[in-house]
Amino acid sequence: MFDVDGAMELVCRLDFPRPCGSREEAKAQEILAEEIRKTGLDSIYQKFTGWRIEPEYPVLELPSERIEVEPAVSLSYLAAFPWMEGVGIEVEITGVLVEEKPREASPGVPLIALRQAFQPDSAVAPWSAAQLLLFPAVPEFIPYAMLADPFVPSAYVPAECVRTVRQALGRRVTLSWRAKRGTRLFRNLIVEIPSTLLPHEVVVLGAHLDSFPGTVGSSDNAAGCAVILEALRWFKSHSPERTVRFVWFTGEELDRRGSKEFVRRIGQSEKIRLFINSDGGFEHGTGPAWIRVSAEPLKAWVETWLRDPLAIEIGPSAGSDEEAFQERGIPTFRVAGRSRHSAHLPTDRPDGIDPDKLAFMGRLTIQAASYAARNSKDEKLGA
Repeated sequence: MFDVDGAMELVCRLDFPRPCGSREEAKAQEILAEEIRKTGLDSIYQKFTGWRIEPEYPVLELPSERIEVEPAVSLSYLAAFPWMEGVGIEVEITGVLVEEKPREASPGVPLIALRQAFQPDSAVAPWSAAQLLLFPAVPEFIPYAMLADPFVPSAYVPAECVRTVRQALGRRVTLSWRAKRGTRLFRNLIVEIPSTLLPHEVVVLGAHLDSFPGTVGSSDNAAGCAVILEALRWFKSHSPERTVRFVWFTGEELDRRGSKEFVRRIGQSEKIRLFINSDGGFEHGTGPAWIRVSAEPLKAWVETWLRDPLAIEIGPSAGSDEEAFQERGIPTFRVAGRSRHSAHLPTDRPDGIDPDKLAFMGRLTIQAASYAARNSKDEKLGA
């Protein structure tokens, strides 16, 4: 039922950062579209516009000149997370430029740190009000910087300006930028296997394709994407009695904009019987998987076919693509697993995936989908 070698091959092909709306995410979508074409099916892109925030006039004012800099962390992600409290979206910081914290710093005088190299264990200088990064852009800097306490606004200095900036050591400088809100195009990738028996009753299987900035997200969520692709291959040779729709969402790591848009477009003539989500928890050494459903009737439904001794949790899901479906009153199901990468760190790589766990969780996901997609009067699916 589940080709774990094929799934791991896709995880390895997606071994690159795929932040929402990026060219890298588009590349990942094309990889999936290519695999879908091999099954003889055609995929479509569900396109929509969404907000983004870009830096406007990011500059460093030195005593003698002004140079353009590049904020190191996406302002859109700073704006999307309430726990960031808006820090770093707009910046105007004047301070003394230093390479390390002076033994005797003047009280009340902010310090702006020069950083020569990226070090994951000390991505930010907690004593600084801001940082100027003298090394080339490192995507992995982003998650470590966002997790730092306190968060310190940081900007990359162009290579040709490093010498000029270093000459300002010990002097007062000002780092500043404003925020400009705009829109851009985003895409979900969708493919459908229709049913002639109950075409307007739909089972949706989904996984988010985007990764947290600066991470490749092998468990969160390249492996989940592979599970949905394997489910598609299974259904290609096992015709469903209900229509089955497969979706690879954008934007889960930002604000779940892809799943929200998908749910917004559900037609009035359609009835979504169940949303099955595949999202993370596939790593070595993180304990057994369990099942999470949105309502009590779904638990009873699962117990009619489940043969594995798994715990079944009931309740809403926060921070995942299930939210948008639950808000619409659509039942949800997920084979869940604990993750060692809940903080979205770059250590979430292909070699951390447990193939046996991936195969087990993938098999259960396909099993749930196969039961949900067949016509049976006693399968209420929580609806």
